[in-house]
Amino acid sequence: SKDNLAIEVKFGLDNTTDKGTIDGEPTCATPMINEVQGASGSNGNCHYEDWMTHPAFLAFDTPGFWVGKFETSSNGGKIQIKPSANSVGKITVGNAFKNSKAYQLDLQSHMMKNTEWGAVAYLTQSIYGRCDEEKCIEIAINGYNGLKTGYTNTTPYGGSNDQLASTTGNYSGIYDMSGGTWELMASVMLSNDETTKMYSSSGLNDDDFDDPRYFDVYSYHTDQTRWDRRILGDATGEVGPFVFNSIYISSMWGDSARFVDSTYPWFARGCSYDGNSIAGVFAFHRGNGSASTGGGYGFRIVLAVQ
Repeated sequence: SKDNLAIEVKFGLDNTTDKGTIDGEPTCATPMINEVQGASGSNGNCHYEDWMTHPAFLAFDTPGFWVGKFETSSNGGKIQIKPSANSVGKITVGNAFKNSKAYQLDLQSHMMKNTEWGAVAYLTQSIYGRCDEEKCIEIAINGYNGLKTGYTNTTPYGGSNDQLASTTGNYSGIYDMSGGTWELMASVMLSNDETTKMYSSSGLNDDDFDDPRYFDVYSYHTDQTRWDRRILGDATGEVGPFVFNSIYISSMWGDSARFVDSTYPWFARGCSYDGNSIAGVFAFHRGNGSASTGGGYGFRIVLAVQ
């Protein structure tokens, strides 16, 4: 099991190169299709124990980004990010994408992508998150069935032990990364001809895809178990091995591990409030992009501040 192993993270301002080093250790170039898009399924020239600039920092050419502390909620139709608020739980990918971009245009706000979620997951599973030199602790689930933000199990933000649901174990961290709602990602599979995205029921069209910085794109397949199509760094395919135990789960805390396929081409992360053991920061799932009629799909906003 990998779930008790800390991921090593280094901070720096320079992108890694083919022949570079960090502290005398080898680096590799982040596998890319083009200047702004992670290469689905590719390792590039990266090998085990190489250091690599995480792809989440390359699309917007920024050394960091701001992540919504809680799942997105609304007040009178106005987007907000605050604790103990009703998560936006039934939304199409299209509406989530458009609302996210309109939130703070001057700060390049956008709907969270799989690679950005992966960067947060890595930090959570490190000494900067929920690990020390000896062990790691899984973040607690937001298990409140009323779909309110910031809960730890069924305890509201500000209540007893509410920091257990934080990615850092204290109030500076990010909440609702396990449970709450499944969070839709701006991350989609290509169609069979590998040239267009699978819009499905998302409410998006060609014009919405004119800027590739806002999407992670994955290669086509009909099989939800083809985890090798991951983008290196998105915390999906690289967190195996995977097993079937009534549902596909990964070696990272036994979290849900269902990859996008031809029927469900859009990614969702974190699991819903009733996910129990399969919920977690490494959980991934898929949907068709429509507004769910069940527990629902929410979303999270990211700012790429220059």
